[in-house]
Amino acid sequence: MLRQVLARMPSPLGRLGSRSITAGTVLLGALTTAVVYAFCTDLLERDVRLRFENDTGDVVQQIDTRIRLYTDVLVTMQALFGASDHVSRSEFRDFVVGLNLPQRYPGFQTLNYAPYVPAPEIDAFVDRQRNDPILREAGVTFTLRPPGQRPGYFVLTYVEPLDTNLPSLGVDMGAEPRRLAALERARDTGQSVSSGRLIFSDARNPHVGIALRLPVYRRALNLDSVEARRAAYVGSVGAGIRVADLLKDLVSNQNLRPIRFRVHDAGDVAAPADALSAGNLLYDSRTGLATPRPGRATEGRAAPRAGTPADAAADTPAASAASRDDLTKSVERDFGGRRWIIAFAADSRAIGGPQRYLPTLVIISGMIITVLLGWLAYALSSSRARAVAVADQMTHSLRESQAALAEAQQIAQLGDWRIDLGKDVAHFSREMGRLLGWRGHRPSPDTLFQAIESSHRAVLRERMEKAVRDRQPFELECPYRSQRGRRGWLHLICHAQGPAGNSTALRGTAQDISQRKSAEQARAQEHQIALHLATADSEAEVLEDIVHTLLEGMEWEAGAFWPSDDGHGNKLPQVRLSRAKALESWLAARPARAAGAPAIAAPQWYAGLHDVARHAQAGWLASGGIRTVFAFPLSRGHVTLGVVELYSRTRRAADVHALAMAGGIASQTGHFLLRRQAEENLRFIANHDSLTGLPNRLMFKAEFEKALARARAGGQALHVIFVDLDEFKVVNDTIGHNAGDAVLREMAERLRQGLPEVELITRFGGDEFVVLLDPKGDPTLLGRTISQLQAVLTPAFVINESEMRMTASIGISSFPEDGDDWQTLLKHADLAMYGAKQLGKNGYQFYCRGMSTTLQRRIDMESHLHRALENDEFVLYYQPRIALASGTCTAVEALIRWHHPELGLVMPADFIPFAEQSGAIVEIGAWALREACRQNAKWLAQGLPPVRVSVNLSARQFADKALRLTIIDALRQAPLPGNLLELELTESMVMRDAEQASNWLSRLKRTGVRLAIDDFGTGYSSLAYLSRFPIDTVKIDRSFVRYVPESRSDTQITSAVIGLGHRLGLEVVAEGVENEAQLEFLRREGCDEVQGYYFSHPLPPAKITAFLASRMEHGPDFARGQEPMRA
Repeated sequence: MLRQVLARMPSPLGRLGSRSITAGTVLLGALTTAVVYAFCTDLLERDVRLRFENDTGDVVQQIDTRIRLYTDVLVTMQALFGASDHVSRSEFRDFVVGLNLPQRYPGFQTLNYAPYVPAPEIDAFVDRQRNDPILREAGVTFTLRPPGQRPGYFVLTYVEPLDTNLPSLGVDMGAEPRRLAALERARDTGQSVSSGRLIFSDARNPHVGIALRLPVYRRALNLDSVEARRAAYVGSVGAGIRVADLLKDLVSNQNLRPIRFRVHDAGDVAAPADALSAGNLLYDSRTGLATPRPGRATEGRAAPRAGTPADAAADTPAASAASRDDLTKSVERDFGGRRWIIAFAADSRAIGGPQRYLPTLVIISGMIITVLLGWLAYALSSSRARAVAVADQMTHSLRESQAALAEAQQIAQLGDWRIDLGKDVAHFSREMGRLLGWRGHRPSPDTLFQAIESSHRAVLRERMEKAVRDRQPFELECPYRSQRGRRGWLHLICHAQGPAGNSTALRGTAQDISQRKSAEQARAQEHQIALHLATADSEAEVLEDIVHTLLEGMEWEAGAFWPSDDGHGNKLPQVRLSRAKALESWLAARPARAAGAPAIAAPQWYAGLHDVARHAQAGWLASGGIRTVFAFPLSRGHVTLGVVELYSRTRRAADVHALAMAGGIASQTGHFLLRRQAEENLRFIANHDSLTGLPNRLMFKAEFEKALARARAGGQALHVIFVDLDEFKVVNDTIGHNAGDAVLREMAERLRQGLPEVELITRFGGDEFVVLLDPKGDPTLLGRTISQLQAVLTPAFVINESEMRMTASIGISSFPEDGDDWQTLLKHADLAMYGAKQLGKNGYQFYCRGMSTTLQRRIDMESHLHRALENDEFVLYYQPRIALASGTCTAVEALIRWHHPELGLVMPADFIPFAEQSGAIVEIGAWALREACRQNAKWLAQGLPPVRVSVNLSARQFADKALRLTIIDALRQAPLPGNLLELELTESMVMRDAEQASNWLSRLKRTGVRLAIDDFGTGYSSLAYLSRFPIDTVKIDRSFVRYVPESRSDTQITSAVIGLGHRLGLEVVAEGVENEAQLEFLRREGCDEVQGYYFSHPLPPAKITAFLASRMEHGPDFARGQEPMRA
């Protein structure tokens, strides 16, 4: 249609020809571009010239302002010296300091004052200056320069800053005719005078400057005539000014930087202007002045003449720069009678800035527009044929757009629709019809309403009617079912169409959101199940919650959890739930899984008869009419514990979101089951002994209290049997802890097997076991159990292929006779066990009330032992050792005592065994070593003769790897020589492992101490072994000395020990000497030293000190019958 209309259109431009119209358009565009270009160029030139004039005017104004500010300083100085007949040098210095020259006036090189001094007064003037305190302090001798007779003197007297301007101090400026003429002209006219271009000398930075002077007059009423000014003239003030610093930062403004200006001194204003050259150049804003030749210039010296080589070098860059500047301007200024010319130059392109490209842009834009207009003219002149082609293209594009729209709607599952409720008509797009499953010719609004589920149908109609009334759009999500039976969810967007008031038309879109809804539903159910897992207390509760949540949330008809038969001892309960009553009996009739049938490893979806037939229970599913099965396994770690299955009798399409959800539920449930297993393991660990697997103290307490509650309620007896293995410590110390652990494990197993009738067997710690026995009315059960306990210990324990016999001490307490609570009963059974050990071990004892007092005292003493060191309750007693040959006291043996706060003085035999068992003996022994060394060092300090102090070592100490360091520290802290300390060891200690003991004794010997074998003859060694050890002394046990010389056997043994000891080079000491007969026998046999009650009981520190002092004072008492002194 469009093509036919275009074909009939007239073509009035066709007669002129497309090429002619195009050529005319291009010519017109070119002329217009040329006119605009000329206009823009002229406008830009005017703007650049105006900017140049304004910017140079700003620079001139700023230079005038700077010069005026610097001249004002001289005017102020003129007023200072004219107001007072005498201004001191310090007042002038304070004035200059107050000006703050470096910050406010950086251009000043110097400020000075030159008074006029008549010839008759010159000598007095020089003397006054030489006496000036400031000059004298600076070490400066004021001298008039140049010397000579003149009618008057213009002497530079005050100069600041002084330290940098000392060469100018004392200079007579009137000595040079040209300067004198300038000073007289300033005096007569009252105007300032300026020098020409000067070079100020600076060792590091010579610079260009000028000098300016101003006459000073004393106060006078009238200075209008030359005579009056001459009469009032007192001198002049002057300044040296660095031009570069004067004009610094003058062009900091970005707009002024393209402008270059140079300041020249063109000579006196009264004479013709000099030619501008590098010789009279004062300042260049762009390059600065070429560095002047080194040298020093003072005021009045003429500037270098133009034309010198230096000047030529300075002109070269300036000339080259000027060749690029097409804008110039010169301005004259009067500065102190000198003509300053400020020459400006600038490049118009730099001033114009980006605007200089405007003419070029006009040319380019004009050419582009001309070409476009030519093309448009050509297109319009040939538009008929092109319009037909464009119409064809538009039609084709419209059809492609409609097809693309339909395809996009299908991909997005988005259909559009129009409905008129008043006219009962509707229009559906192709995708909308596919969503609803509609294939008719004339749809109606009811076609849409019937597809919506009944639960939302009324809501949709009501929202549509409201949209027609209020003209407000709405959105609604609702379930639907297509005419082909497909179920899902639609997201409807609707708004009213047409004018308000009389239109009932609606228009909108419908999008299938079934996948999103399915995903939301899956997430909600997974979240709900996760909450159940977080709060559940049992596996059965969790499994039922999973099946129920999925059954209701996904609207399945039945569901179940079927546990696996090979759950490795972790079989879970079965769960069956049904929403359809007809399926309840069907679920209950599920056959067992065939042996060897493979279990599923991942979530599965069986939809339709073909898929269901692949199920392991296909026959059973067919009997229930099941068309869809959703199944996923539950695992704990790598063990599959069962499978969750959901059933429907209708065919349901596979839901990928449900399959993903099942994986998440299976993972979370697996973590829950692992956590439950870990909790059970932790509960077992918390309540059982890790070594034996028996219940521990915590579980014993809980079970004991339950048993007590039952016994109280039933009036029954209850027995506690406390079992402690005898000599178990020897097993650990001799064979090792690994062997001890093996004994405990076998003992626990024997108790489990050998005591079948007991209530509870507990390992209570170490080698202690507690048995709880409920006789249940059988009075013979306790006796049988004790017999069984002793019987389990009868067979030998085989450890490391060696047999070992073990016995046990057993204590028994009974409820209610021996206590009413578990702590009391356990304590009394423990006391009874101690009683069995007291009676020789390998037996049993029933608790009786008499045990408490004796055993409690022993237990209390053991508990107090750990605090005895902290409370400083131990003390050392000392028993002297007497040398039979000289009668002198050569050594003392340190014997420990315990001052118990309640029990009084406790002897070693009563507490040392407990200290050995608890390990406290190591700390107690270390204290004894330190105290004995300290006391012996104190005796030496008091001047007493040196004696050895002998300290007994326990087996625990001897086995302590830190013993050597303990001995060294004790000797160092005292301080005490090593040869005055003797360590006593028993035979059993060194003979338990002879090789190791030999090495260990050698290391101890290297500390310098002496070693002795105590109680020799009571163990299982011989003197032959002593030759292998670095022993110094052998002590004969008191049991052999007690019956000599009456007992023939003891006499022979004692004599043999003394003789063999001497042959081995050892010192022999006899213990337990109590009478003269024993002493005489030992003297005859050649015993070296004796020790016993015959000489002294063990004495506290104060008494033994007195004993040693008396021996030193009186000496040995052998002179009187060869009897040593006794204490």
